[in-house]
Amino acid sequence: MIQDDTQDIEPIAARPQAAESPPTPAELFTAHYGGMVRLARLLGADDPEDLAQEAFARLFRRRRNLRDPGSALA
Repeated sequence: MIQDDTQDIEPIAARPQAAESPPTPAELFTAHYGGMVRLARLLGADDPEDLAQEAFARLFRRRRNLRDPGSALA
């Protein structure tokens, strides 16, 4: 089981970045994995960690199909 130690991670919006530069997959994962695991747990998922990882894996595989990469979380 993966520990949920993402509470001390600085949000993406708080870090200086170029306005045109969408967050990297690693930044998205780091910033949102813990929240997705908590949501999956609240919704009653049998394996919330696996569900969150699968969601990020699908996003990563399909990232080239996004019209606006900055809207990856929408």
